Amino acid sequence: MVASVSLPLGLKIAFIGPWNHKSGPGAASRGYISALRHASCKVNLYPIRVPSHVQQQVPAVDICDFSGSAEIAVVHLPPDRWLTCLTEGERAIIECARVKIGLSLCNTPDISANWDWVLDQVDAIWTPSHFCADIFAKKTPVRVAVVPYVVSPSIDDPTRIVFLRRLLGLSNVNRMILLSDDDSSDIIQNPMALLSAFSRSQLVNRGWRLFLKMNHRVDAPETGVRLRRLVERTSGAMLIDGTIADPRLMQATDLYVSPHCSAQFGTTIAYTMGLGKIVVATDYGGSRDFLDIACGFPVPYDLDRSESGRAWVDEHHLTKSLIAASQLVEAGDLSLAEAARRRIRDLFSPTAVADSMQRSLSRLIRAG
Repeated sequence: MVASVSLPLGLKIAFIGPWNHKSGPGAASRGYISALRHASCKVNLYPIRVPSHVQQQVPAVDICDFSGSAEIAVVHLPPDRWLTCLTEGERAIIECARVKIGLSLCNTPDISANWDWVLDQVDAIWTPSHFCADIFAKKTPVRVAVVPYVVSPSIDDPTRIVFLRRLLGLSNVNRMILLSDDDSSDIIQNPMALLSAFSRSQLVNRGWRLFLKMNHRVDAPETGVRLRRLVERTSGAMLIDGTIADPRLMQATDLYVSPHCSAQFGTTIAYTMGLGKIVVATDYGGSRDFLDIACGFPVPYDLDRSESGRAWVDEHHLTKSLIAASQLVEAGDLSLAEAARRRIRDLFSPTAVADSMQRSLSRLIRAG
């Protein structure tokens, strides 16, 4: 493990992000705040007050450790939202900071031209995976550092998990496979491939059930209809009501599967691994930073060479991996699951992420 780096005592950091949003980005922002609290610095927190159609916003006020100008400004927003989401006061905070850092993901192998004006005014980019870092590095000459998400799974009352499994119709002899969309589209999560592989695996005959939680079918009604019809034709498969919380579902499942076409980080993959679950996932995108054969089942893919740059999981290998993973669960073999838990703890604890932040900040301060 890399040794911790000390920052100047009392370093003043302004953090602007959607930590007041009930969403995936909101949870990521709150995780970054927990990491900053482990660093030797003072932090002023500024919320994003402009909601979007998939993000519920809760009331928030500025939370300040210090007065006066910040030395470092960290803006946790996609560059194309700086114009619409930042207040005049927040823009002034960024302008006065000696070091300006943009913290963002990127979706595709190329970056939109309307991001250029933001990339031109920051001193560094923080992004949560090497997948995203490689894309940014090709687009901008500024420093790019990998600062991963904090992943700290919470454990619910086991009796509630037993109740949830019964609510889902699972008996004591049934096993559960889960895919949740993690604020992504059905196309990105590629549930069709999982339905096909599950059907070919014949795991339903051994008591396995497949649950899909696809929150954003409303964004693509035609895809949603096609998905629902395929689920209805797949024995043992079911769509889950979006009101059931993902963390509880992840704790309830026996296997988590992500046949994704793209993953900037892979939040649900990391979270479920952190709970000590076996994960089967496309060996592509941000999940390559933490999922390998030592702690899970990475599945080969074919890369789409078009502009979308999506990776289409090898369904034959996906089927084989489902069967192999299911056999470990049925045998009570916890070695891979425990390795997954340790991997997430070592890489994505608040302390580990704080170390990544401090190493980047130290380099930026020295560069002056």
